[in-house]
Parts: sequence; C-alpha cells; structure tokens
Amino acid sequence: MGNGLQFQDSQLAEQIMLHFSKRDIPILPVHDSFIITPGLHSVLVNVMHDEFEKMIGVLINIDDNAKAMPISFTPEAVDVEWIISETDKYSNWEERN
Repeated sequence: MGNGLQFQDSQLAEQIMLHFSKRDIPILPVHDSFIITPGLHSVLVNVMHDEFEKMIGVLINIDDNAKAMPISFTPEAVDVEWIISETDKYSNWEERN
C-alpha cells in the first residue's frame, strides 16, 4: 500500500510540474516541496489544491503561511545545459503519456 501511495504522490507532483511547464514557468521538485519563481507561491498553492482534488476527489488543507521560504542564487551558478543533458537518463514520462 505504501508503494501505491508513493506512486500517487509522484503522479500528483508530476501534474503540478506539468501545469507550470506548459506555461514555460520553471519549477523544481525537492522531496515533498517545490522551488518556483518568486511571486508565484499563491499560484502554486492553488494548483496543488486543484490537482489534488482532481486526483483524489477531496479538498486538501495546505497551510499557506508555513510553506513559503524565499531563497536566492545567482543564475550563473546553475549549469542548465548539464541538467538538460541528464534529464533523459531518468525520465520515462513519454512512455506514461
């Protein structure tokens, strides 16, 4: 049962990431959280609510105040080309969709 719930959780996270990806908004999953562009926290929370309700069929309570943690980094420190080159090794999204 635990594996099934973990799989559902991963499908939920995937739908949230695809929502933003389709809009060319970068989003990264980190364990059970997401990193998203500053200023889009409330949009992310709304998408999380919507996708959970679509998948599970019930509303979920997400504490908006406890979830936001601003971070900053210099874009030059991120090796985007390496990230893109490694993606295909770990993704079978095309097989599932």
